[in-house]
Amino acid sequence: MLENRWETFARENAEWYIYTAPDVDFTTAEGRSFFDRSGREDAAQILAEAGPRLTGRGRALEIGCGVGRLTMPVSERFTEVLAVDIAPTMLRKLADNAQRAGRDNVRGFLSHEPWDTQGPVDFVYSLIVFQHIADWSAIVEYFTRIGSCLAPGGVCWVQFDTRAVSLPYLAVSRLPDAVLPRPWRKGIRRVRRSRDRLVELFESCGLRVASELRPGERHAFLLTR
Repeated sequence: MLENRWETFARENAEWYIYTAPDVDFTTAEGRSFFDRSGREDAAQILAEAGPRLTGRGRALEIGCGVGRLTMPVSERFTEVLAVDIAPTMLRKLADNAQRAGRDNVRGFLSHEPWDTQGPVDFVYSLIVFQHIADWSAIVEYFTRIGSCLAPGGVCWVQFDTRAVSLPYLAVSRLPDAVLPRPWRKGIRRVRRSRDRLVELFESCGLRVASELRPGERHAFLLTR
């Protein structure tokens, strides 16, 4: 199960699996600084791209929060952040990081918990998360729930890998984990999705595509209600 894999990843080396920089040792002060800086840079870009359409700064929702690489900087800009993950160890590390940062406006939820019933959400975001989910039904469930809690006028910024499926990609996907480098193993490998199928899903959940950025490996969709 994906949940079990990411719980194992979280216990083994959470920061590396969240942000797979091959040459960085996240156990060092330099590595941790790199991790935090990368989160601030990515959060700033996401907020800059979503900002022109954002009408509220009350409640934000992050899908796949990990230990808070993006959650911490976003929590400085919103009254509250609902942070969702599938791994309990990720959420425990997130709580520790939020406490150290003095951020008491971050609330962690496991993916099956009722994060979508906490009230209207002004902003939803997710980066380098959905590209790892192989189960299409899980993606459908997430967006059904996102559509139910996104406030009228709310904004959703979400990233997928929409590169075309190639023969080498299919061949590597069929190899056992034992012969693959860590980034290609099940649970962390990138799963490519059809742009048209994603748009159809978004629309079925009441979400309209307002704009698209960087089609391909880091395809970002800006969705509104």
